[in-house]
Order: sequence, then C-alpha cells, then structure tokens
Amino acid sequence: MDKNNLEPSLKAATRNTSKGEYQKIKHASKLLELLDVAKVRQASPYCDRLFITLSDKITKP
Repeated sequence: MDKNNLEPSLKAATRNTSKGEYQKIKHASKLLELLDVAKVRQASPYCDRLFITLSDKITKP
C-alpha cells in the first residue's frame, strides 16, 4: 500500500466501528504495542538496523 493512502484508508475502514474513526495520535501507540517486534525486524532490514544502532548507542558509554 502506498504510504500516502495508508491513513485515509485506515480512517475509511474504521469510520463505522465501535472504537470510532482511526486517529493517529489516539490509536498508533496501542497498535505499536500489538506488533511482534521479532517479525517486524525480520521483515524489515531497516527496522532491524535501527534497533541495533539504538541498542549500541544506549549500552555503550
């Protein structure tokens, strides 16, 4: 899916749900909690590289 279409698509798909229309600020953090970090890192080399870099920066003085 094109990045520019993602948020409008989420809003359209959730418009008539019990939790209401998707709002990035309100819903994104909850969605991130549901992700399987290992699967995301495996699927995205850039994500894995980001995690490795952050971990190195945090653990090395």
